[in-house]
Amino acid sequence: MGEKIKLVAIDEYAETLGGISWEPMRAFGELELYDCQNRQEAARRIADADVVFTSNFPLDAGMIAASPRLRLVQVMGTGYNHVDVAAAAARGIAVCNVPDYSAVTVAQQTFALLLELCNRTGELSRGVRERGWKCADSGERVSYLRELYGKTFGMVGMGSIGRRVAPIAESFGMRVIYTAQRGPKPELPWEYVQSLDTLLAQSDIVSLHCPLNAQTGGMADRAFFAAMKPGAIFLNTGRGGLVAEEALAKALASGRLAGAGLDVTDPEPPRSDNPLLELANCVISPHMGAATKEARQRLMDEAVKNVRAFFSGLPRYRVG
Repeated sequence: MGEKIKLVAIDEYAETLGGISWEPMRAFGELELYDCQNRQEAARRIADADVVFTSNFPLDAGMIAASPRLRLVQVMGTGYNHVDVAAAAARGIAVCNVPDYSAVTVAQQTFALLLELCNRTGELSRGVRERGWKCADSGERVSYLRELYGKTFGMVGMGSIGRRVAPIAESFGMRVIYTAQRGPKPELPWEYVQSLDTLLAQSDIVSLHCPLNAQTGGMADRAFFAAMKPGAIFLNTGRGGLVAEEALAKALASGRLAGAGLDVTDPEPPRSDNPLLELANCVISPHMGAATKEARQRLMDEAVKNVRAFFSGLPRYRVG
């Protein structure tokens, strides 16, 4: 490359958790790794950076404007709604992500949440340790254990993750239906439902697998949950902003929904007064769907390829 390049990661802890090495990035220039605690610190760290890596840390127009050398924003993940792509594009700054690296892992997390709601394995395991083998009487077990076979699994979105989720649902003997912003995908074997309300009314499980954007933000609101089948289960492994959490909490507390499994909240971490935290029929994991070591290694490998491609003049996976 010739010139001296400075690369800065502003939330590197999220990407080194479990020991994934950033060492390959040092081949491109001087690399600095930070776990920034606030906007001011992050802005200071990237002021003279050519390349910025962000996983979930917001990169707004002001921060971009205050970084005159910035040429590439590499999102260490798939979703890029936390980056002001328009502000970057106005400056000719490339924004690249890493699609699909976590599809199999997020699909796995989707069913980890669903099975916990249906089988209560974690809860029962704790009960055995704390109260002995008969930690729940037969009446309690009958009331909350659920069989997936024969149920309808409704998917909102059918991208790379959805295509991994659907065959797993089928393997449990479930009927799979889906709806998507871009319409039906004729090459797929699953049933497309044009109307979201129809999908909600037919589904025993509703699972969100769509991006967060102007059309989908807050889509799972009071009307959405009212349209769902009574006693259905709701899953979200996409983005917390897809859901109006107060409406979800009310649907769960009233018993209209049997349960919810969430890997994401809005904001993250959730506020201490978030009503979902108090509900026994809501299972929440701390945005760990893409956190397996295998997925994170794929992420790092692809990010290295992205940086190499950018400086070779052929950017890959450019979103802005």
